[in-house]
Amino acid sequence: MPDIPPKQIKRLKEVYSDVFHEPIDINEAKSLATQFNKAIDKKHNELAQYGERVDMFPFLAQLKPAVELLRKLQNKSYDWYYSNLGEFQDELPELFENTVDPILAFLKGGQKTIYEDARKFLNEQQYNLSYVGGEEIQSLKSILADENCFRGNHMNTAKELVEILADKVKRRVNELKEAKIAKLDEFRGKLKSISGYEQLSQERVSSIERDLTYIQNEIERATQIAMINDRFSRFESYDYPQLAYRIKDWGVVEETPSLIQPKDQPISPKTAPVQKPKTVVTVPVSRVKPQYRKSFLEDSKDVEEYVEAFKAALLAELEKGNSLLV
Repeated sequence: MPDIPPKQIKRLKEVYSDVFHEPIDINEAKSLATQFNKAIDKKHNELAQYGERVDMFPFLAQLKPAVELLRKLQNKSYDWYYSNLGEFQDELPELFENTVDPILAFLKGGQKTIYEDARKFLNEQQYNLSYVGGEEIQSLKSILADENCFRGNHMNTAKELVEILADKVKRRVNELKEAKIAKLDEFRGKLKSISGYEQLSQERVSSIERDLTYIQNEIERATQIAMINDRFSRFESYDYPQLAYRIKDWGVVEETPSLIQPKDQPISPKTAPVQKPKTVVTVPVSRVKPQYRKSFLEDSKDVEEYVEAFKAALLAELEKGNSLLV
């Protein structure tokens, strides 16, 4: 067994305490080296596992130099740690002090939660944020992309930015919902103004109202601005025309000729054929396409020409016997 100078034993104990942050009372050279090797193995495995999460925490790539050095120090003979002390006695403590310890403190504290919440917020609200805008979005992305975001007060700033952006998104979503629901009420009024609505049975009125309420609930439940716009667009282009057609059809009263022969007319062996009412096609105004050659309206003359073309297209539908839904 080689004779290990007390100075080297003392220095290895110092490295152990600096790296693993725990006191060690072992003074026998071999026992100390054995304990040092066990601690190296344990820390290597811990840091290697963190390295597998680099997709979630890109800054974990900075653990690689420490992991590689720990790997080099694994499974050595006890005397090797003393004879090669100069290879790691400064580098290993410095790596831990400057990089490993700050990262581990970040991952084991509340800053990790802030980081994860911020990433989750950007992911879940990426489409809403495109409607909101603001320099806070890029500022937050820059902080999370910074390889040193685990240092200093970056996470405090990130938390503040998330709160600002979340408030902006919430207000924008609520404002849009209120606007669409108000517009929905306008369409409700238009449906009620259709000829024959007032004569509908309560059951049919309730059916119309249930459909409108269902659509309103879908808008109120939506959390994405694009979804709110899309749902209302589908209402305008599909649901509203269908509801209008239904009300119009229900309101049509078919008159069936009387089968009782008037007293002052001779009895005829044949009954005149019943004339079925002509089917009226209802065309949404949004689907009427005027014949207009230009793509842009650039002056008052263009506007007048377009209005005339649109008017002609509307009148053409009426001449076909169709009705127009606005």
